[in-house]
Amino acid sequence: MFEPLCPVAYTVNNLHPYTLYKIQVRVWNSAGEGEMAETEVRTDQAPPDDSPDNIHVSRPGSRSLTTAWDEPANPNGVPFYTLNLYEKGEFALSNVNESHDTRVKVAERLSAQTTVLHF
Repeated sequence: MFEPLCPVAYTVNNLHPYTLYKIQVRVWNSAGEGEMAETEVRTDQAPPDDSPDNIHVSRPGSRSLTTAWDEPANPNGVPFYTLNLYEKGEFALSNVNESHDTRVKVAERLSAQTTVLHF
């Protein structure tokens, strides 16, 4: 049976999360050089390296609020945020209306007792 002089498979380690890599392979032997084969692959998402920063809450109306923040420097994927509202210490609402900008969420029709936010 033929035993290759070098491995016919190779593992690339220490790749960054949610990064697109272009991989090119060309093989050759005593008969000559083969054609180049290439593919692109994106690594899986991973948890962010840090949390959102510069969280701001504004009240554009008596029964609404807008929350905005800066994304982590390395989100390691497509960020997803959940905003939970509490009234009188009790859970009231989750995933309020999202804008197209995932860093801004708007809550409307709030009662006067809505005072605590949790990300």
